Amino acid sequence: MSSQRTTGTATSRARTVRNAIRKPTKARLMLTGPSGSGKTWTALEIAEVLAPGGVHVFIDSEPSDDENTAAELYADQFRFQLIDWRFPPYDPRDLAATIRDLGLSPDRPDVLIIDSASPFWRGSGGTLDIAGGQYQ
Repeated sequence: MSSQRTTGTATSRARTVRNAIRKPTKARLMLTGPSGSGKTWTALEIAEVLAPGGVHVFIDSEPSDDENTAAELYADQFRFQLIDWRFPPYDPRDLAATIRDLGLSPDRPDVLIIDSASPFWRGSGGTLDIAGGQYQ
Protein backbone atom coordinates (compact mmCIF):
# COMPACT_ATOMS: atom_id res chain seq x y z
CA MET A 1 0.00 0.00 0.00
CA SER A 2 1.27 3.48 -0.88
CA SER A 3 2.41 5.79 1.93
CA GLN A 4 0.65 8.70 0.21
CA ARG A 5 -3.07 9.26 0.67
CA THR A 6 -4.98 10.03 -2.51
CA THR A 7 -8.42 11.61 -2.76
CA GLY A 8 -9.59 11.88 -6.32
CA THR A 9 -6.93 13.75 -8.26
CA ALA A 10 -5.35 15.40 -5.19
CA THR A 11 -2.35 13.66 -3.60
CA SER A 12 -1.05 14.72 -0.19
CA ARG A 13 2.69 14.91 0.21
CA ALA A 14 2.49 15.47 3.96
CA ARG A 15 4.28 12.18 4.62
CA THR A 16 7.28 13.21 2.53
CA VAL A 17 8.41 15.89 5.00
CA ARG A 18 12.14 15.59 5.68
CA ASN A 19 14.93 17.65 7.15
CA ALA A 20 16.49 20.04 4.68
CA ILE A 21 20.13 19.29 3.92
CA ARG A 22 22.46 21.64 2.08
CA LYS A 23 24.25 19.66 -0.61
CA PRO A 24 27.56 20.75 -2.17
CA THR A 25 27.10 23.06 -5.12
CA LYS A 26 29.26 24.95 -7.58
CA ALA A 27 29.66 28.70 -7.35
CA ARG A 28 28.54 30.68 -10.38
CA LEU A 29 29.80 34.23 -10.48
CA MET A 30 29.67 37.06 -12.96
CA LEU A 31 32.02 40.00 -12.75
CA THR A 32 31.11 43.23 -14.46
CA GLY A 33 32.88 46.53 -14.82
CA PRO A 34 34.42 48.88 -17.34
CA SER A 35 37.45 47.96 -19.38
CA GLY A 36 40.59 48.05 -17.27
CA SER A 37 38.76 47.78 -13.94
CA GLY A 38 40.46 44.51 -12.96
CA LYS A 39 37.89 41.84 -13.84
CA THR A 40 40.49 39.41 -15.24
CA TRP A 41 42.82 39.69 -12.24
CA THR A 42 39.86 39.45 -9.85
CA ALA A 43 38.56 36.31 -11.58
CA LEU A 44 41.97 34.67 -11.23
CA GLU A 45 42.19 35.71 -7.57
CA ILE A 46 38.71 34.30 -6.87
CA ALA A 47 39.69 31.04 -8.61
CA GLU A 48 42.65 30.69 -6.28
CA VAL A 49 40.49 31.35 -3.23
CA LEU A 50 37.83 28.86 -4.36
CA ALA A 51 40.31 26.11 -5.23
CA PRO A 52 43.79 26.83 -3.83
CA GLY A 53 46.36 24.98 -5.93
CA GLY A 54 43.58 23.44 -8.03
CA VAL A 55 43.21 23.25 -11.78
CA HIS A 56 41.98 26.57 -13.18
CA VAL A 57 41.06 26.82 -16.86
CA PHE A 58 40.66 30.23 -18.45
CA ILE A 59 38.77 30.66 -21.74
CA ASP A 60 40.07 34.00 -22.99
CA SER A 61 38.38 35.89 -25.81
CA GLU A 62 39.85 39.24 -24.77
CA PRO A 63 42.73 40.70 -26.80
CA SER A 64 45.54 42.52 -25.05
CA ASP A 65 48.00 45.11 -26.22
CA ASP A 66 50.58 42.59 -27.42
CA GLU A 67 50.92 38.92 -28.38
CA ASN A 68 49.44 37.65 -25.10
CA THR A 69 45.83 37.07 -24.28
CA ALA A 70 44.50 39.39 -21.58
CA ALA A 71 44.79 36.63 -18.96
CA GLU A 72 48.39 35.80 -19.86
CA LEU A 73 49.39 39.20 -18.56
CA TYR A 74 48.91 37.61 -15.11
CA ALA A 75 50.60 34.26 -15.82
CA ASP A 76 53.52 35.29 -13.61
CA GLN A 77 51.15 35.81 -10.65
CA PHE A 78 48.67 32.93 -11.08
CA ARG A 79 48.87 29.32 -12.26
CA PHE A 80 46.19 28.45 -14.83
CA GLN A 81 45.60 26.69 -18.12
CA LEU A 82 44.43 28.66 -21.12
CA ILE A 83 42.10 28.25 -24.07
CA ASP A 84 42.92 31.11 -26.46
CA TRP A 85 39.64 32.07 -28.15
CA ARG A 86 40.53 35.57 -29.36
CA PHE A 87 39.52 34.84 -32.92
CA PRO A 88 36.17 33.92 -34.51
CA PRO A 89 34.03 32.06 -34.95
CA TYR A 90 32.31 32.64 -31.61
CA ASP A 91 29.55 30.07 -32.03
CA PRO A 92 27.89 29.62 -28.61
CA ARG A 93 27.36 25.94 -29.43
CA ASP A 94 31.14 25.55 -29.61
CA LEU A 95 31.44 27.20 -26.21
CA ALA A 96 28.77 24.88 -24.77
CA ALA A 97 30.56 21.84 -26.22
CA THR A 98 33.87 23.02 -24.77
CA ILE A 99 32.34 23.50 -21.31
CA ARG A 100 30.70 20.07 -21.52
CA ASP A 101 33.92 18.37 -22.59
CA LEU A 102 35.90 20.06 -19.82
CA GLY A 103 33.29 18.93 -17.29
CA LEU A 104 33.40 15.34 -18.54
CA SER A 105 37.19 15.21 -18.68
CA PRO A 106 38.84 12.94 -16.07
CA ASP A 107 41.06 15.87 -15.10
CA ARG A 108 38.24 18.42 -15.19
CA PRO A 109 39.06 21.85 -13.86
CA ASP A 110 38.16 22.93 -10.35
CA VAL A 111 37.42 26.40 -11.71
CA LEU A 112 36.45 27.55 -15.21
CA ILE A 113 36.68 31.23 -16.13
CA ILE A 114 35.16 32.60 -19.34
CA ASP A 115 36.44 36.07 -20.21
CA SER A 116 34.41 37.30 -21.97
CA ALA A 117 31.09 35.78 -23.05
CA SER A 118 30.22 38.90 -25.08
CA PRO A 119 31.76 37.69 -28.38
CA PHE A 120 29.57 34.59 -28.18
CA TRP A 121 26.60 36.95 -28.29
CA ARG A 122 27.62 39.73 -30.67
CA GLY A 123 30.88 38.54 -32.23
CA SER A 124 31.40 36.98 -35.65
CA GLY A 125 29.55 33.66 -35.66
CA GLY A 126 27.87 34.48 -32.34
CA THR A 127 24.22 34.29 -31.36
CA LEU A 128 23.23 37.45 -33.21
CA ASP A 129 24.87 36.18 -36.40
CA ILE A 130 23.09 32.86 -36.06
CA ALA A 131 19.77 34.69 -35.54
CA GLY A 132 20.33 36.97 -38.53
CA GLY A 133 21.02 39.96 -36.31
CA GLN A 134 17.56 39.87 -34.77
CA TYR A 135 16.29 38.75 -31.41
CA GLN A 136 13.08 39.16 -29.48
